Amino acid sequence: MGSLNPGRISSIEVAVGDPVLRGQVLAVLDIPSLISRSDITDTAKLGFRGVQDQRVEVVAPRSGVVAALLASEGDTVSAGQTIVTLMDPRTLWVIANVEEGKIERVRPGQQVFIEVKSVERPLSGRVGSVSPVTAASLTSDRSTTNNLRRTEQIVPVEILFDVFDPSLIPGSTADITIRTP
Repeated sequence: MGSLNPGRISSIEVAVGDPVLRGQVLAVLDIPSLISRSDITDTAKLGFRGVQDQRVEVVAPRSGVVAALLASEGDTVSAGQTIVTLMDPRTLWVIANVEEGKIERVRPGQQVFIEVKSVERPLSGRVGSVSPVTAASLTSDRSTTNNLRRTEQIVPVEILFDVFDPSLIPGSTADITIRTP
């Protein structure tokens, strides 16, 4: 989330990990105002006066959890620059990289068993989508020649959890088993 206006951050009202509600103030910006104008060059000099009516609140557009703070109090930010990143912990997913040779058996809707090390019980989910392209990569083997060699191609598959589990930590590693016919 950021401001539609450029300005200087006078306060940040949240910390990483804080739950927030839609409409809650995340940060307050001081907006620069016209200090003077040059008659010769017709340019404006902007500055901060600290006047209360020259402040803008950055509010949460939806409820969620603060995932990152990308600016600090006193920083000057441009219009649209991200200050706070929010996430909705109820919409977590897993991106599984499936080998190209096995992807033909994977379809949206298939049941998935998910093991996450930070969660002590198995979780269930389903295949949400299968990427229409591979995440192909080429690496250079410079130890012998400058020839490029192909590495095994993988296809990203989105796995959706059946039930929200508040103990899930975004970015965790997961082992998955897709139930195939």
